[in-house]
Amino acid sequence: ALLHSVGRDITDRRRWQQRLADNERFVRQVTDALPLRVAYLDRQLRFQFVNRAYCERFGRHRVDIQGRTLEELTGRVDDPKVVAKVQRALGGAAQRFEYEETESGSTRSFECHLIPDFDDEGQARGIYSAAIDITQSNASRRSLRELTEIIDNTTDFVVQTDRAGNIMYLNPAARGVLGMAPQQDPDGVNFSAYFSEQVNRELAHVIVPVVKTQGVWSGESIVHVSGGRAVPVSQIIIAHRNAEGVIERYSSVMRDISEQQEARLQLLRQAATLRSVAEAVPASIVVVGSDQRYRFVNKAFERW
Repeated sequence: ALLHSVGRDITDRRRWQQRLADNERFVRQVTDALPLRVAYLDRQLRFQFVNRAYCERFGRHRVDIQGRTLEELTGRVDDPKVVAKVQRALGGAAQRFEYEETESGSTRSFECHLIPDFDDEGQARGIYSAAIDITQSNASRRSLRELTEIIDNTTDFVVQTDRAGNIMYLNPAARGVLGMAPQQDPDGVNFSAYFSEQVNRELAHVIVPVVKTQGVWSGESIVHVSGGRAVPVSQIIIAHRNAEGVIERYSSVMRDISEQQEARLQLLRQAATLRSVAEAVPASIVVVGSDQRYRFVNKAFERW
């Protein structure tokens, strides 16, 4: 009997197999570390690859996810709008869309990208899927939109400048009172142009130092509006700092207090008039508080 032995050097094959395994492990490590869901689906929409974020979504190990469809994993029929996007991706057109997902009574928003995987003949044999949670960013955008609506509709004058005082933004109320058209670019206009020399000196030597140290200043000032009219305002100035703590810009919120000041002057004039009348009356006039202490006496009472 003869025994024949045939040997083949498989060193290169093992080396390539090891390299392939190393590359796959590297891809998994990278995708598992990403703050988004990454997956690959074949033409039958069965998961062939999922990263850790997808495993956490379904609460399963990746071997229990691979080979199954989304409907099989969730037990729910897929959203028709999402299905239409997936079919377009399988047709060769990359897709980007947002969708909502409700789990345990909590609804979260996601931005999804579907990228076709083409074979040598140019046909999509599957799709890469990447979805990122945008719930917080959507909430931030809504808050910013609401804040913008408030600023745009308030009757207060809102102005924002860079650290040198050059105007970067004015709300509609500020544009109106300062005589600036809605679409006019304020580039090159310094906020100091709307204050007198005295107010600018106070800004430079008193107000701005307070803002730099405390972050905010509030008080009363006078701004020169369209037509050269001087308008008394209640003003708040806020400093905005970057991540390094350096002031990048200032915001100023002003409210016209002309009527309040006029009412204050009227009250002072009325008080002065009443005091003059009381002093001129020959009879004694006395005002006593509930604590039996004198609040006012006229000269006739003093003489008495």
